[in-house]
Amino acid sequence: MKKHILLFIILAVQSMAQNTIPVKWTIGYHPTLNDKPANYYPSTVPGAPQLDIMLAEKYKQPIWYADNVKQFLWMEKTYFTYKTNFKKPALKQGQTLNFHSKGIDYEFIITLNGEKIWDQEGMFRYVNLDLTSKLKDENEFKITIFPPKMAGSDRPKDELNVNGFFRDNARTSVKPPMSYGWDWHPRLISRGIWDETYFEIKNQSFLEQTEVRYTLDSALKNAKLNLIIDGKNLTNGSYNWVLKNPNGTAVISKSGKLDKDVFMLSENLSNVSLWWPNGYGKPELYTSIVEIKSADGTLIGTQTKKIGFKRSKMVMGEGTWIEPTIFPKSRSVAPATLEINGKVIFAKGSNWVPNELFPGIQNRDNYEPYVKMAKEANFNILRSWGGQIINKESFFDLCDEYGLLVWQEFPLTGTNYPDEENFLKVLDLEADAIIKRVRQHACLAFWSGGNELFNEWSGMTEQSHAMRLLNMKCYQLDKNIPFIFTSPLMGMGHGHYVFREEKNGGEVFQWMPKGKNKYTAYPEFGVPSVASVEELKKFIPANELFPPKPGTNWETHHAYGVWGINRWIELPFLEEYFGKINSLEELVSYSQLTQCEGYKCIFEEARRQKPFCGMAVNWCFQEPWPCAANNSLITWPGKKKPSFEAVKKACRPTLASARFQKFRYDPGEIFACDLYMLNDSYEKLPPMKVIVKIQYDGNKENTFLTWDFPGSDENKNYEGPTAKIPLPKITSPFFKIIIEVPSKPEYNSEYTFIYKGSKGSKVKYLNGVTE
Repeated sequence: MKKHILLFIILAVQSMAQNTIPVKWTIGYHPTLNDKPANYYPSTVPGAPQLDIMLAEKYKQPIWYADNVKQFLWMEKTYFTYKTNFKKPALKQGQTLNFHSKGIDYEFIITLNGEKIWDQEGMFRYVNLDLTSKLKDENEFKITIFPPKMAGSDRPKDELNVNGFFRDNARTSVKPPMSYGWDWHPRLISRGIWDETYFEIKNQSFLEQTEVRYTLDSALKNAKLNLIIDGKNLTNGSYNWVLKNPNGTAVISKSGKLDKDVFMLSENLSNVSLWWPNGYGKPELYTSIVEIKSADGTLIGTQTKKIGFKRSKMVMGEGTWIEPTIFPKSRSVAPATLEINGKVIFAKGSNWVPNELFPGIQNRDNYEPYVKMAKEANFNILRSWGGQIINKESFFDLCDEYGLLVWQEFPLTGTNYPDEENFLKVLDLEADAIIKRVRQHACLAFWSGGNELFNEWSGMTEQSHAMRLLNMKCYQLDKNIPFIFTSPLMGMGHGHYVFREEKNGGEVFQWMPKGKNKYTAYPEFGVPSVASVEELKKFIPANELFPPKPGTNWETHHAYGVWGINRWIELPFLEEYFGKINSLEELVSYSQLTQCEGYKCIFEEARRQKPFCGMAVNWCFQEPWPCAANNSLITWPGKKKPSFEAVKKACRPTLASARFQKFRYDPGEIFACDLYMLNDSYEKLPPMKVIVKIQYDGNKENTFLTWDFPGSDENKNYEGPTAKIPLPKITSPFFKIIIEVPSKPEYNSEYTFIYKGSKGSKVKYLNGVTE
């Protein structure tokens, strides 16, 4: 396990600038700002102070085993100080030594040789400091991280409580509240240097950044491009700009003189290859290469960036202009359907939460497997949820490459953020940095002010100053990308988050169809399951594995006590449906079956409600540490649950589908289901034969409907007949409904249901073993 946590830290590798000076970082902690650390320990940068101290002081490892995470709660009240010492480098005429960091979390001061040279609140703004004039022969550089702000009175009832919601603690900070405690994240508040950080020697003339902004014409064939070059002492130098198409052919080649440090030039591009989301075309990316030289021909700098051309709109779904036919009138629901490059798409995806506890150890290497799995799941969008960080550049790069749209929320969620001057000042500066960075990515679908801000527990409205500010910032800096205030808006639906909710409509099979022509989007919904037996054994001590109980490490890892005593394990529900659970294997099998069938039901039913409904985005895709039970499709660290494959099938562009009445059936009941052909593709479907079968007791099968599907138009669903059959005598605890399309077997679907008359071993049947 120690080997694993060392790898956990080593993964936090930074990509340095070209002309950097090597330094070694150390870290210490102290109770007040004016105190000095008793010890300084080696520090990995970027990384996390908690991990550095854990290694140095030999805490129990790994952090995610049992309740080891409780060892870190005392750190909330401490200051952390990073320190490095370095000699003054030999600088040529005009050169400067600069400190650069892409992310320090969250409030901090920087000192050089005992003198404060910078202070900042906010983790998303880059820090760029010219140190030259304050250098000595021997230099001591420190970054002191303040304890996190703690608004409100909501606190853990005891010092060792790491499970629960404490989001109000972050109410006065532009800091992601998830680490204060969530139903899938322990209370472990991140701080420290979390993104690339280095000391760089800059020449008198240097290239800071380039950006290509563009507008597409109405036909989406041609683009007007504006290249912005930003640097220092570039006047009288020259530029060379080459734009290569996705095949690597130069389509623009432009050279000229620079007459200012911030320089813009325009160019037209014809026959543009558009960037498309997964399932609708290729995510075509162009390459922009800018080379800057001084007046004497010396190379100053080169920047290479990827560009994707697309147009994104948020539009009203068909049938959503709902108004009273008589006066007085009001407005209709908010637009919630995406139109990309002139085509309405059905947004299928998941809520993206961090894949690690500490943002400092996230990087391309551990982002990519998850992004790749999202594409494999037939998703076309990821909602970058507002309770977490704004992800690093490599996340957006990967979404650009894999064709995954990103719904980007600002880091606000679920509480009433104040109309207070300092908070709004920080939000303004942070939003400015976030927008300017993320707007450069083709994957960006739309902005959102944050998560669940207009609900009763948060109490914000469009008139809240934070909302007015973010709307203004997005319009000023990125007006061609849509903005919504929050999710849910009127017409959108968050929840349910369980298979059965008696207070609100019973099973998913009953409550989901009630949303037809009512909900324009489902941005959050979930069905929980327990993690696999193999994974549970890795983080829950053997003496606690079975039976699961509140107050044990099952609760530490979110199976109990997050939304009531039995959430997310749902043990009373499982035993009502499956009978007394006698083993861990039974618990896992039954739980994962309900997650599979529940998620299939919700995704497919949301698609059946198209075109009124335009979006189905489950809660959630992955998790930042091992959860004993959760709504996720991927368990940490990157292991697919069976529900991943179920959702992957439910999100195929085209499939034969059915609406079912319930999950459990009695002997002799009439089984009925309504057939559909779901089609999100922009291809017409030809006539096809569709066969519906019941399969039971091993390989027994009865065909009870043959449907001659007549074909349908592109991007259209087709409602078929109702198939009915009196249930035969079944001895096994389960039966399956299989829908076959012989000419297109890739459209086939199957569903599993409980047969209540059987007394056989359910888990054996689930594992493919007959009695």
